[in-house]
Amino acid sequence: MIAISKPNPIDGIHQRVAFDIRYGTRRISCSLTTSFQTKELAKRYFHANRPLIEQMARNQVEQRGALNGEVNLEIA
Repeated sequence: MIAISKPNPIDGIHQRVAFDIRYGTRRISCSLTTSFQTKELAKRYFHANRPLIEQMARNQVEQRGALNGEVNLEIA
């Protein structure tokens, strides 16, 4: 499941995609903040790169853990 948030009220342009990964027996909430200006572009990017994005989230859990049970990723 994924969800695309509304634009950031501070800058009005960034889109955030929320998704979950399974890590062992845990389910971890993740988000990917993008510089795309529309939800559709953010969604297309996420689906085209989902395996890589999920691997990046798993790597972050392994290296730093999940802050407050969440993983936050950003792309420019």
